[in-house]
Amino acid sequence: MTVTDLTEIVGMLAIVAGVGLWVGWPLALIVAGVLLIAWSIARALAGRDRTLIGGRR
Repeated sequence: MTVTDLTEIVGMLAIVAGVGLWVGWPLALIVAGVLLIAWSIARALAGRDRTLIGGRR
């Protein structure tokens, strides 16, 4: 796991927490799912679609 991965994860957690506190936790869970899917697609398109913790593809 690189520093870039960690900062992206922390940023997404901050977004989800902000939405949860501002609007409500059910919507925050939906936002978390959308962010996770978008992040996975972005990683694959950038050629970084390896496993985050150890392992090989």
